[in-house]
Amino acid sequence: MTKLTIVDLIGNYLTGPLPSELGNLVNLRQLSLSRMCFDCAIPDSFGNLVNLEVLDMSSARLTGSIPASFGNLINLVELRLQLNKLSGTVPDVFARMSKLQTLSLAKNQLEGPVPESIGHCMQLETFECQENRFSGYIPDSVFRLPLLQSLNFDKNLIISKSPAACNASTKRIEMGDTQLTPIVDIDSDCTSGSIYPFPSASLDLQSPTAASNQPQEDSFAGAIDSDSMCMSRLGLFRTQLSRRLPNSTPSLKNLRHVHLSDNNLDGPFPTEIVGCAKLEVLSLCRNKFSGVIPDSISSSVALKELNLSRNLFTGRIPDSITSLVNLIHLELHCNNLRGQLPTEIGLLTSLKILNLSHNRLCGEIPESIGNLSGLQLLDLSHNQLSGEIPPSIFMLSNVTTLRLNNNNLVGRFHPNMDKMFELETVDISHNQLTGSLPQCIFEYSLRSLKLSHNQLSGLLPDFGDLIWTLHLDHNQFSGHLPQGAESLGCLNLSHNQLSGPISAFLSLNFTTSLNLSNNNLNGTLPWELEYLSYIKVLDLSNNQFSGLIPEGLDSCSRLELLDLSGNHFEGDLPEPFRIHAKDKLVIPFRWESETDSRSLESIDVIWNSLSAFLGAVVESHNRKLDHLITGDESSENLAILHLDQNEPECSLPEDSAASNRMGNPNLSYNTVSVFNCSITNLDFGSVWVAGKFLHTESVTFGSSDFSATAWTVGRQQPSRI
Repeated sequence: MTKLTIVDLIGNYLTGPLPSELGNLVNLRQLSLSRMCFDCAIPDSFGNLVNLEVLDMSSARLTGSIPASFGNLINLVELRLQLNKLSGTVPDVFARMSKLQTLSLAKNQLEGPVPESIGHCMQLETFECQENRFSGYIPDSVFRLPLLQSLNFDKNLIISKSPAACNASTKRIEMGDTQLTPIVDIDSDCTSGSIYPFPSASLDLQSPTAASNQPQEDSFAGAIDSDSMCMSRLGLFRTQLSRRLPNSTPSLKNLRHVHLSDNNLDGPFPTEIVGCAKLEVLSLCRNKFSGVIPDSISSSVALKELNLSRNLFTGRIPDSITSLVNLIHLELHCNNLRGQLPTEIGLLTSLKILNLSHNRLCGEIPESIGNLSGLQLLDLSHNQLSGEIPPSIFMLSNVTTLRLNNNNLVGRFHPNMDKMFELETVDISHNQLTGSLPQCIFEYSLRSLKLSHNQLSGLLPDFGDLIWTLHLDHNQFSGHLPQGAESLGCLNLSHNQLSGPISAFLSLNFTTSLNLSNNNLNGTLPWELEYLSYIKVLDLSNNQFSGLIPEGLDSCSRLELLDLSGNHFEGDLPEPFRIHAKDKLVIPFRWESETDSRSLESIDVIWNSLSAFLGAVVESHNRKLDHLITGDESSENLAILHLDQNEPECSLPEDSAASNRMGNPNLSYNTVSVFNCSITNLDFGSVWVAGKFLHTESVTFGSSDFSATAWTVGRQQPSRI
């Protein structure tokens, strides 16, 4: 075996310690042991493998430190130790590794300084040590390595000492979440500084998220060094840079990518940048730029991505923007832009993403928008657009997401989606659309359709088997519930005029949220409810349901909100009504001597005629509710409690675990005897009060009649009511 030159065991997930005898294979040129489960240290004997050219022990669950004996591996070309649990300082053993091209120590627990000897690895092209605990300065010699192309120090404690120059071969430097002093140089007054020269470099700098490492205020001013004229990529994102860009920006004639997002930069649009004729990507999002977008934006004819979102820009979208025919992404959302959309926006035929949402744009949607045949995302939501939806929008065959919600769009909704083969998400809610819902809309690849808060009417078509999210609430739909919808995960048909039973509609095997409230649905609740095994929210309130509550609810183990109020249920709450979903005690229902823990966080049974509602929420007899929440039963997760329209003769215990969680219990139209609890907002409406209230911050009594003393105790002194 001593003549063996290659050992490659990648991905076998071998376990146990590394045998030190491997160090006897002195003729090895390649040793690949990545994706293993060694859970051990690297043997010192590996330093005997003096002929090794490739050593790959990445993702092998190695522990301990890097052996000093690695200094003998003078023929190494690749050394990969990333994705382990190596710790301690890195030994200064690289001085003789003159052939080393790739060094990856990333994602370990290494600490201390970066070894000076790495600066002697003249063939080094890639140096990765991100996500460690390195501290101190990066040696100047590392920046001057003649062949270095990629340098990654993300997420360390490095304080970067700026070099006099970075070698022209360096194409990418990453120092995200790293203390930088002074790659962006800041003087003692924090009012001036400079970006040091990185000829032909891609400079990506991010500041740390920890407050103790944040750069100081007003940290970007001064000049960009003239030696940086070859820079093609400038990324200074999440650095907390403030004030305005330096005037020397136009000197960067070769800039192709500019990322200055997530800072505090303010002032007008930096017109100097758009003078860079080769500019392809400009991202100024999430800053505080203000004023208008200048017409001169059209001079950046090579632009492919323009992201000015989440700023304070005002005025109109300049018509000149339509001359940027190479644009692929145009994102201007979350500003204060006004006026109409450019009528010739259809000239941007290369667009794939167009997001103009959350502005104050008005007028009609231009018909020319239908010329954007490559568009994949169209978002014009949250504006003041009016008129009808142009039919040409429904000819965009590549659109996957269409959002026109929260506008003032009118007209009949009769989309012809025959050519929208890729459409998955449609949201046109909160408009003024009329007409009926065509069956064909459910014959496509739609996964989410939201048309709530419109004026749609007529019968509901069958929903098909593909759609997952369907919101049709707050319309004027009538008739019975349709067939199908087995794939639905979230369905909201509330606030319509639907009628009839729901038994034929309960094949919703994967539904997590079902809201049919505020309709005219009637009949009894079917036993098929037990098949809603994934249901978390079930709201059937304010309908005409009657009869008994079915025992099938016992199977709804994930239920968190149940609202049956405003119906005509009667009889007992069924004894098998048991909900076992979570391992937390939320609403313990009492069954003689046993307590049952549930996931249910809200239950509303108002306006019913239940004669025996057993449990920690209510227990009634002839509309006399009792045992509301007993002190020895924890209900710490109970969030919503509605007991309207009953006549309880009961008390909340003084130390009720639920009392602190219930933000606003509603006990309106009841007769209450004594409460000793600590509840934040009590709303009693029309309540007969016969006792004291203790430890409450806000008490609202509405139209009440008090026969005793009530106290409010909060930040103020107790007062007699």
